[in-house]
Amino acid sequence: MNEGQKANNNNKRRRVLQTILSVAFWLLLWQVISMQTRYGVFLASPVDVLVALYERILTARFWLAVLNSLWHILCGYLLAMAVGSLLAFFSHKSLVFDTLLTPIMRLIRTVPVVSFVILALILLPSGMLTVLIAFLMALPIFYQSVLLEIKRRDIGLKEMALVYGVSRMRRFRFLDIPQIFPGFEKTAVMALSFAWKSGTAAEVIGSGANSIGGMLQQAKIYLDTPELFAWTLTVVLVSILTERLLKYLLRGAYMWFSRIREKPARECEKSDVPSAEIPEVSSDNHCCAVELRFVSKNFGEKSVLDKVSLSAKEGEILALMAPSGAGKTTLLRIIAGTETPDSGEIKAPEKGSIRLMFQEDRLLEYLNPVENVLFTSPCVTAAEIKDALTKIGLGDSLSQKTGEFSGGMKRRAALVRALLSDCDLLLLDEPLTGLDEDSRLLAVSLIKNLRRGRTVILTTHREDEAALLAARIAHL
Repeated sequence: MNEGQKANNNNKRRRVLQTILSVAFWLLLWQVISMQTRYGVFLASPVDVLVALYERILTARFWLAVLNSLWHILCGYLLAMAVGSLLAFFSHKSLVFDTLLTPIMRLIRTVPVVSFVILALILLPSGMLTVLIAFLMALPIFYQSVLLEIKRRDIGLKEMALVYGVSRMRRFRFLDIPQIFPGFEKTAVMALSFAWKSGTAAEVIGSGANSIGGMLQQAKIYLDTPELFAWTLTVVLVSILTERLLKYLLRGAYMWFSRIREKPARECEKSDVPSAEIPEVSSDNHCCAVELRFVSKNFGEKSVLDKVSLSAKEGEILALMAPSGAGKTTLLRIIAGTETPDSGEIKAPEKGSIRLMFQEDRLLEYLNPVENVLFTSPCVTAAEIKDALTKIGLGDSLSQKTGEFSGGMKRRAALVRALLSDCDLLLLDEPLTGLDEDSRLLAVSLIKNLRRGRTVILTTHREDEAALLAARIAHL
């Protein structure tokens, strides 16, 4: 056990001890105040509350009330989780839908619970009251939070996945869900707490005796303070237990659903259909070479590319050299189809046969380097990936999340991902940036070994890098 783990364990023990002491202090204060109160009916002591709770736990009526409340509150809560998440997805896709839903969600959040309860008592049977109130109180919480998490997703990662031809379902499982889940998990716990509070309040007003709220109402009528506190403590304990169970189930489902594995060999025999979301570029079915004629691109009033003509022979490595800001990245993006030129003609392989190593690493930082490659190339075996990562100096970090990598380590992992992808044209945007001399030599060796006869166009602003890698150098 290293020093960091020891420190974490010590901090956990300290927090647990602080919690125990804090609870003990408040219980003692409660007991003292109760003993000083002239009439125990107003404030039952902790001992009286525990005795009352124990007596009720031994009865079937107690468990019937708990299970009845649990069933109705969880039904409303789970319905709110499903409907709120679905509505958030549609609102993200449609501005009209979002505009129509926003005032409704604000209205639900601001209207008092008692107003909904009274209206529901008029329109619905009492058995549906708790379900409806728990649903209404949790719905806007899920809607707002899921919508916010969807909008926060990294657009650069989505673009990377599209360039690498990752299927829609694979993007949803391994890209969208991991980005949304941390916020969703916190929201789910908070919404469950609101569901319990509002659902129990609804039961107090309109439910029968066979519920926790009904028992609270009876205790209030008969001024039975120990019973009132006992049922309140029951709500707290059941709420905590369901929150813990919910977190466990959500975490387990997430770990199972988002675990990346190699595709079976029988599935890899079928060629994957490339994503259709990248704009078309003109293609020549008889040649995989790249040819650009008089390509221009402006961003507003700034001219980035001005009538650039360029060609790359099939199977060659071409280095594009230019100072920073001269349009190298834009040119590669135009070839890959992620940018559209303002004018000019482009001949390139079909869009599904082009891969781009971006100037940014664009790694999934919650995954290790092996899983990052499997995300874009599921038919490559883990053994091949580990071998390539080892050859580029990442053999000791195969199980480490890439979010913990240094800049140079991330660059090498991104390079391996690009080299192991299935394509005819490989575009590398400054692949050796941020690497020290030893890492640079390892990367050059790996590029040459894993090129496999493909056409490669790379950008750099260093003559020595271009000379090491390319058979031909073009200056922009």
